[in-house]
Amino acid sequence: MFIKPIKCSTWLSSCIQYTISFILLILFIGCKQQPEEMAANLEGYWEIVDVKKDGKLIKSYSMNMNIDYFDVNEDWTGFRKKVSPSLDGSFEITDHVSWFKLEPGPKGLIIQYNNGDVNYKETITKAESNLLIIKNPEGFIYTYKNFEGIELDEE
Repeated sequence: MFIKPIKCSTWLSSCIQYTISFILLILFIGCKQQPEEMAANLEGYWEIVDVKKDGKLIKSYSMNMNIDYFDVNEDWTGFRKKVSPSLDGSFEITDHVSWFKLEPGPKGLIIQYNNGDVNYKETITKAESNLLIIKNPEGFIYTYKNFEGIELDEE
């Protein structure tokens, strides 16, 4: 006795394809980081890890003497400042400050700097508790990690 294999109809096959596509779309949208979460994670001290352009590594940093500090207010305004860590855990703070406003964008969170006559934008494509990725208009991608102070063993 032979059992004939059941052939899926074209209609059933199309339904399965549409269902799978719909599920993948929902997963993709659900996995995209929300602007509110990115803004909250931006606050703090960030150490640059590397710079890339067109998928190629331009520069890698093993240790930095300058750390970027981001301060974000509830209205999504704030500032970025360069600081230098000291061995005692404190920071030397520079006079230079870059004021900014955050706004949601199609590919991430837009950080719009307004420093007198100089205005420019960058896109924050990822801002997690331990990872920050910023892309500038020239296509340079800056990867940062959350700064952890230098710990010295006391004996």
